[in-house]
Amino acid sequence: MPSLLEWQKKLESMDPSKIELGLDRVKSVFDLLGIHFRGKVILVAGTNGKGSTVAALEALLLRQGATVGAYTSPHLQRFNERARYNGHAALDDELVSAFNYVESKKGKIPLTYFEFTTLAVMWYFAEKNPDYMIYEVGLGGRLDAVNVLDADIAVITGVALDHTDWLGPNEEFIGYEKAGIYRSSRPAVFAGKEIPNTVKERISELDSIPFLRGEQIHCDDLDGCFMFQVRDAQGHNQQLEIPHPRLPKDSILAALTAYRLLGFDLTPETSKILASVELPGRYQHAMLRNLSLVLDVAHNPQAANYLAANLRRDRGLSDKPDAIVGVMRDKPFGQMFESLCPEIQDWYLVVPDIPRAASTEKMRRELIKLNVSPDCIHEVGKVANLKSMLDTMAAAVVFGSFYTVGEFLDHFGDQIE
Repeated sequence: MPSLLEWQKKLESMDPSKIELGLDRVKSVFDLLGIHFRGKVILVAGTNGKGSTVAALEALLLRQGATVGAYTSPHLQRFNERARYNGHAALDDELVSAFNYVESKKGKIPLTYFEFTTLAVMWYFAEKNPDYMIYEVGLGGRLDAVNVLDADIAVITGVALDHTDWLGPNEEFIGYEKAGIYRSSRPAVFAGKEIPNTVKERISELDSIPFLRGEQIHCDDLDGCFMFQVRDAQGHNQQLEIPHPRLPKDSILAALTAYRLLGFDLTPETSKILASVELPGRYQHAMLRNLSLVLDVAHNPQAANYLAANLRRDRGLSDKPDAIVGVMRDKPFGQMFESLCPEIQDWYLVVPDIPRAASTEKMRRELIKLNVSPDCIHEVGKVANLKSMLDTMAAAVVFGSFYTVGEFLDHFGDQIE
């Protein structure tokens, strides 16, 4: 029987370029697996903040005593992070059993890494039979493997430019793809500030029930506190104030709306829960010996803007942190760096161990274009090479991709408090 590590290697060898896009293959295997859910299904799509939305809603439902399955991707350090049941990562043997079962049923139907993994987790949750299942959409929405499910509530956190080679050149195209998770006569939540017309058109075509920011749901910034106003399915409004939440406000608004639509009230305890929810790698504060760290998987311009705003808000009169950054070469990392340049002292450029990673030279060229002094740019290379440099820093932010933050944690996580 293959181990989980062997399964991961096998899955990583699958070649999606030889597989036609679409949900027909995934739906065929889904039917062969005989998956049936008793609980409610919530799908979460969006350019940024999906994992934060899942974590926030998961925390709220667990506090209610419900059983909850949560599926997110990618993982930071361990594959098991992708499937959580009641707040705990799935065990190796549970995932191996799920992979073996999918393999035994799919026959000769080809699947990508993500499709195979998604189906395995769906079967794992079906066996656990939780009250609620929250699935993060991996990419887009319309053609994503998660979309074989008919969600009881479908959520989009917001739309920004990312994965344009797959989803389209602008927010209207991307919005259309993400709105593919909405269903007729069911709640369609959109928590982002700017709503593409294609999203509204899709809701109208489907006759979905709209819960749109600025219309049925609201978020106002009141001097560092955020006031959320959310309408439930019966049209009743409730308000909730959350001081200095650690998660993005779009994600909190999305989670609160889904929570209300599931029939729960907003209370002072709701505020306390959301004010304390943390997610590894999402503006995560930590200490490495005497080094003050922020770990953030910001990997596109919108996420970089959000990271810059958080650093600016929290820095006050303190010195600027250094940046430890590694990005994928297919990302517009020049735009990402432009947002963060005013908040960063020195730049330490790393290359995570993945073929898509940008070279230190390419990153250096972008920083030079932004008038960053060459004396402030350090081409580190491998993440492990940081070991001799960390003691020279007082504060640092590690960002650029899941791979960068994950490798940093792999090398130095045992020293982090």
